[in-house]
Amino acid sequence: GTVRDEGGGVVPGARVVATQTQTQASRETVTTADGHYTIPYLPVGTYEVTAELSGFSRARVTEVPLRVGMTATVDLTLKPGAVAAEITVTASAAQLQLHESTLGQVISGRQMIELPLVGRNPYSLVTLAPGVVDRGNTGTGPLINGARSNSTGVMLDGAEQRNSTTNDLNYSPPLESVQEFKVVTNGLSAEFGRTGGGIITAATRSGTNGLHGSVYGYMRKDKFNANSWTNNRNNVARGKENIKQYGFSLGGPIQKDRTFFFVNVERSKSLSPDNLIRTVPTLLQRAGDFSQTRTSSGQLITIYDPQTTRPNPSGSGFIRDPFPNNVIPGDRIDAIAKKILENYPLPTNTNATQNFVRERSRTSASVPFVARVDQTWRRHNLFVSYRQSNGVDDSPTVSIAFPDPGTNGEFGTRANDRLSSVISDTIVFGSNLVGEIRFGYTRNHFTTTPATLGLDFTSLGIGSADPALKTHSAIAMFPRIEVGGGIDSLGMNRAGLIDDLEDTRELSAHVTWVRAAHTIKSGLQAARMGFDVFRPEYPSGQYVFGAGFTQGPNPATASTTAGFGFATFLLGAPTGGQITGDPRFRASQTYMAPYVQDDWRITNAFTVNIGLRYEYQSPWVEKDDQLTFFDTDATDPLTGRKGVIRLVGRNGGSRYQSDPDRNNIAPRLGFAWQIAKEMVVRGGYGIVYYPGSGGIGSAPSDLGSGGFLTATTVNLVGAGTPPAAPNTPPAGASLRSPFASGYFEPPATGVGSSVTTAYRDLETPYAHMWNIGLQRQLPGQMIGEVAYVGTRHEKLWTNIARNSIPSAALSQGATLDALVPNPFFGIIRTGDGLLTAANTRASQLLKPYPQYTGITRFRDSVGDSWYNGVTLRLEKRSAKGLTYQVAYTLSREEDTVPERFGSRGSVIIDPNDLSKSKSVAEDDRTHVIATYFIWELPVGAGHRWANNGWIAHAVGGWRVSGIGTLASGRPLVLGGVTASNGVSTGLGAYANVVGNPKVPSGEQTLDRWFNTAAFTQPPPFTFGTGTRTYPDVRGPKIRRLDLLASRLQKVGLSTVEFRVEAQNVLNLPQFGEPVASLTDGNFGRIITGGGERRLQLGVRLGF
Repeated sequence: GTVRDEGGGVVPGARVVATQTQTQASRETVTTADGHYTIPYLPVGTYEVTAELSGFSRARVTEVPLRVGMTATVDLTLKPGAVAAEITVTASAAQLQLHESTLGQVISGRQMIELPLVGRNPYSLVTLAPGVVDRGNTGTGPLINGARSNSTGVMLDGAEQRNSTTNDLNYSPPLESVQEFKVVTNGLSAEFGRTGGGIITAATRSGTNGLHGSVYGYMRKDKFNANSWTNNRNNVARGKENIKQYGFSLGGPIQKDRTFFFVNVERSKSLSPDNLIRTVPTLLQRAGDFSQTRTSSGQLITIYDPQTTRPNPSGSGFIRDPFPNNVIPGDRIDAIAKKILENYPLPTNTNATQNFVRERSRTSASVPFVARVDQTWRRHNLFVSYRQSNGVDDSPTVSIAFPDPGTNGEFGTRANDRLSSVISDTIVFGSNLVGEIRFGYTRNHFTTTPATLGLDFTSLGIGSADPALKTHSAIAMFPRIEVGGGIDSLGMNRAGLIDDLEDTRELSAHVTWVRAAHTIKSGLQAARMGFDVFRPEYPSGQYVFGAGFTQGPNPATASTTAGFGFATFLLGAPTGGQITGDPRFRASQTYMAPYVQDDWRITNAFTVNIGLRYEYQSPWVEKDDQLTFFDTDATDPLTGRKGVIRLVGRNGGSRYQSDPDRNNIAPRLGFAWQIAKEMVVRGGYGIVYYPGSGGIGSAPSDLGSGGFLTATTVNLVGAGTPPAAPNTPPAGASLRSPFASGYFEPPATGVGSSVTTAYRDLETPYAHMWNIGLQRQLPGQMIGEVAYVGTRHEKLWTNIARNSIPSAALSQGATLDALVPNPFFGIIRTGDGLLTAANTRASQLLKPYPQYTGITRFRDSVGDSWYNGVTLRLEKRSAKGLTYQVAYTLSREEDTVPERFGSRGSVIIDPNDLSKSKSVAEDDRTHVIATYFIWELPVGAGHRWANNGWIAHAVGGWRVSGIGTLASGRPLVLGGVTASNGVSTGLGAYANVVGNPKVPSGEQTLDRWFNTAAFTQPPPFTFGTGTRTYPDVRGPKIRRLDLLASRLQKVGLSTVEFRVEAQNVLNLPQFGEPVASLTDGNFGRIITGGGERRLQLGVRLGF
């Protein structure tokens, strides 16, 4: 702030003291020649600020709120008189941001306690900030102004809280332990980095000179809840729920004005509804009868007999005949398929889809613990915070194979052991020089135990003609069986068995120097991130049964009315799959980022924020050098061709998986211009760099296949001659010998198969961020703000095919599928039949690396995205009465590649030309309104009405609060598009658009959300006429209001609060996206809806 005299002149040399009212901890400084002062590194809390100078009366400003991540401006006026005389004013609850360009939202501890939060997760309130959208169950973390998911930084007490691989939140603190948090959405200072566009900074509570705390208990039961729309649709009763959460918090002094403590302990036990609503084969389908198998529009799906495939006598290509009456004869149903089929439960209703329903509950328990100690000693202000949470949950399965374990073991038993700790010391070197050193540590040990463990797959008959298959299965478990067509899978899912340990060690040091009009902050952040992971992918095999083997009459042409994956399954021959060898990986990387930030107060009304940050995050290195990369220049010793997978650290080579990216310079520039007493214009520009680990998952194959991580693909041909017709299994093919060409042995190059691999030339994604806005202080303690926000993201990571034929080669049409002599015959003996057999497809030899059937580069730095948004915000704060905020965001986001995590299924069809994939982003929501209110009803003691006698006691103390959300739907993303671009081209396709996908608003229903007749499978050897997303067809809107009604009763110096909270109080169904797979029987329908009204009862004693 600034200290002035009564005439408005600046006062240099004045002593300014800031005292935290709760602890009486104080810091002081002296005003500069310009009358300015800055006191950095103050803990969150409420302050009083005094200024004094000989010859003047002391000036005091009380009740100054200092919030996390906030610069509070407190100007003081000295009047002539004795110092003992004092002039006191109270700070305004609504403050303009006069000296920084940061956009964001602070969520206070009061809001966390007084707003309805049925799940009691404090971070769920981040969506109250303009520009922030929750992805729900698709992906992790909020989307902030167009940034990718899993890219938002999360700091707790100044230390990183994300894990080292996917950047998922490693630790979420109990609500009662959080003082407050701030979500920064644009205009970051140079102090922050390693983000795609947003930062969440939170602070834990600390003790004070008074003994304060709480005792609380919350309860949820199924009898309080509404039934879900999905359950009602399927005639399923309301799921059983019994959730109890209770705990206490306590904070106070150990030594007055010096040492303070805070502790929070909780226990949570829950039985929550987790009903199974799945699709299993119908009774007719189990018998091979597909006479009633139809599309969502009622068209019969014809099943063709692959054994009748022959050259087309009337033209080019091939044809095949349908099974008579659309029924597979009993003697054609494979014996192994029959054995596997026993593990599918029988349907529980006669629906074509969602025909298996079972009531089920998930059990879970956790014990979060938080402790913090603060110490003031001479020039030092130290604190130590420690948090731990151990949790276990379990969902029973129907059988050893159904449902599949799910990614991250959703079905089965999971255990999480999380830990987070911070040690910090703030050192006051002088009135204008302050430093801080901080050490942080986070750890998460995550394990799962799926029901699929323990079964010997040979008991099913798999591999009965190949004894070597069992020796290459590392773990006894039910294999993965995928039959498509909307029918749920069986068996072990990728990443269903997990034993992960991830941790981050972080050390940072910061110094702030106040010199004249400059507040200069500089520092260094360093971290080591590691993960020890064992996540076997398909150790007992993955077998995929697509529609291709039963489609027709042209086997090369896909159709929504021909071919069905389960029919292919009954015939016994898989269309694809793999078996993997999965070692344990112990990988790590380091991070280092120096920065400098100068907040230059050029005039009293104009401040410039100038910053520069440099970031370096090393590539991954593995303890035993098991990582691999694809070397485009090296020669494959087996085939003599350029391009081969190599192990790191061999023959003097680098142990890094990719080349270090050392060019990550991030400038920051902003300004704040107070154009009037109650109005400020702010703006800024900056570059931020994404986390260098955020493009990988936490499964070993996300670090690249090959080497010691082997993946042998299904091969039904071996060294024989493949059928001339595409999508046709060789005679006698079955699961008795699904790997006819043998197995890869580690260390393997993967030559002969399809691989996912790293390349050396990886670059770090980054984003340009800019904003310009106007903030106005309004009457009645209100702040109004309007801002334009833009971001441009470059070099976004995505997985992309790097072994496709040239796009122009599609003009060759069916000749791409012609059989030609295989130049690798007899050389490549293990791998895909395209390269082990005597003949191969012509398209295979047009690939850049024909010795591989496919190469998927993970984390290719090729994506771009664009975001433009306008935000409006009106906020009113008050200690009593009514507090509220309304935030509106109008935005549009476009990109060229899908999300790396939680993609809704959109794909890149031509890796040679990403312009074909540019579209409105999958998660784009045009309009978003987020609002909250807290209203202390004006009745009872101390209020306007009924404020005396027994009536004041009877009706007083009521508080009502709510959170409302209204948002547009997301654009349609189609799936199930079968790219008939040849057997081995590496190119994809979008659907053909043959009509208007939109249904007139008056005709749109849940059973006809969009016009399914507008889409068809693309013709062979074309890219289709559709796009990656369809923004003219939007999914369901978000419409939700959460409400809390509570009654507060004073008991001496304590307050007892009785609470009733309702999630979705109006019980408006929160519908899922419409089924968008062309091959699904529910194509075009909305069949899921959740978010039903749920009540939570609670009582809280605050003292």
